[in-house]
Amino acid sequence: MPMRNSNGGLYTEGGSMSDAQGKRLRLGDALLQSRTLTPEQLDYALKHQQATRMPLGMVLSELNLTNEETILDHLVQLLPEQVAGPMGPVETKALNELSAMIDPDVVTLVNASFCQAKKIMPIRMDADSKTLTVAMLDPNDLNTVQELRFISNARIRPVKAKLEDLQQLWTAHFNYTKPTDEEESKRLAAQVGLQNQVSRVNESNLPQFVDAVLQQAISYRASDIHIDPFQEDILIRYRIDGILHPICELPTKIMSQLISRIKVMANLDISDKRTAQDGRVSLRSGRKGDIDLRVAVIPTYFGERVAIRILDPDTSEHRLERLGLSPADEEMFRRFLGLRQGLILITGPTGSGKTTTLYSMLAHINDLSRNIMTIEDPVEYLVRGLSQVQVDERNEITYSSVLKHFLRQNPDVILVGEIRDSQTAEMAVRAALTGHLIISTVHTNDTATAIGRLVDLGVKPYLLGPALQLVIAQRLVRRVCPKCRRPTAIAPREQLRAGLKPLEVGQYDFYEGEGCANCAFTGLRGVTAVFEVMPVTKLIREKIMHNATATTIRSLAVRNGMTGLRFAALEKAKAGEITLYETTRVAYNI
Repeated sequence: MPMRNSNGGLYTEGGSMSDAQGKRLRLGDALLQSRTLTPEQLDYALKHQQATRMPLGMVLSELNLTNEETILDHLVQLLPEQVAGPMGPVETKALNELSAMIDPDVVTLVNASFCQAKKIMPIRMDADSKTLTVAMLDPNDLNTVQELRFISNARIRPVKAKLEDLQQLWTAHFNYTKPTDEEESKRLAAQVGLQNQVSRVNESNLPQFVDAVLQQAISYRASDIHIDPFQEDILIRYRIDGILHPICELPTKIMSQLISRIKVMANLDISDKRTAQDGRVSLRSGRKGDIDLRVAVIPTYFGERVAIRILDPDTSEHRLERLGLSPADEEMFRRFLGLRQGLILITGPTGSGKTTTLYSMLAHINDLSRNIMTIEDPVEYLVRGLSQVQVDERNEITYSSVLKHFLRQNPDVILVGEIRDSQTAEMAVRAALTGHLIISTVHTNDTATAIGRLVDLGVKPYLLGPALQLVIAQRLVRRVCPKCRRPTAIAPREQLRAGLKPLEVGQYDFYEGEGCANCAFTGLRGVTAVFEVMPVTKLIREKIMHNATATTIRSLAVRNGMTGLRFAALEKAKAGEITLYETTRVAYNI
């Protein structure tokens, strides 16, 4: 395995690699030679790199000494010639010339969907020079040329071709075209059988239609159902693996009956159309048994909008080993959950899987030997062994008020769903200092900024330092479908952008899903999480107590071996578990 980059950072740690003659090439030297940097600027950046242990490319970008694209341009030039060698002059070929040149055996080197997406066609291979001739709509598309080098392990000789000529070659040699996103959505809609029912929906069969929507969403592993009223229609969408898929459109004339039906199921007030309402539904779903649905209704300009969260026990089995933790991080989770007092924080944006992590933590310690109490907004899963309270601000049941009463119940562990105000923050920290294990969440981007968030809420650093034990940042990433995954070529530039070092480029097989019935033709099935885990060491504790910046705390954590979200995602991409695109989608600026 290549050396780990503890930052999981952009570009390259030392910015150097060796060429075929053994000469050491450095990113800094290349930037000097091109006069992108002055010697003084490079010295300043290298000193900053030494202090922060960040990759040089990331340091240069952070200091605004140059931009990401310039850094990537130089790194690509430092790659070996077989990866990013120069191209010769470009010719233009007519269809008859291409047809006469084409070798059917060479066509199979590149799959049809890649050719059609990139507007290319492999023509022939010169075995002596190991050069592949490729017809291209845009011969100056260097990313595609680099991808082709990886696919063929050969030099690429591009020739220019018209789009209509390429299309005729595809027709002659391929019989597969990957469907567009719109086609995939229509295919999904047809499969769930809803599109055929839309024209027949009326007041008498509306209950059956609503039930069909709920049952089919469950069967497709959707986490949410969205019902959006618009001026001309009502749009129903499922969120599957974090992405919304349009399912069907309904006429606005049935909107009132549709919303009323859902409200009746959730025990909501059907006459109140001006205020937001929340409710729950228990739905029986075949062999799955009873499934809880959390219903939220809110008035919008064109009518009431409904969001339904599906709490499917089959997709939410709460165990630490199912979270996607690395062995080292899982061991750290178990060790800190064994503490008798202190504060454990989980941070991340909405939809990053924090609730699943919280319940998995509680499941690990819920052996009836501890008094575990939770205050949540709302209670998502009812668990035996937990005393669970739901926030109800209308009746003055708030995080802070309940937390105060919890402390009179002799608790061992308290879960606070979210620290969102100064009173809750201070009470949670003080409870963590007085013999209670407190587990909670905040909304920040990474571990170090979570500390600053509590300070901003008014927690005194001299109290936070001794209380805080562990901080976890996380994101959800989509898994590649195991049934239809195939190796895919990734341009060296994009591999560098994702965080691979130059010496790692070309050393891993990356995968994408082609789309099949198993994944509803999306190429993706299921989600996992990536984590940044920061234990609060003695030195970090001292820095917190002295109100150090997030940058200082993060640098210290990295020196102690903390790996970032980007690195964690990159490791999953290297293992073929997720696409390389996911690493930049969820952790581009982390």
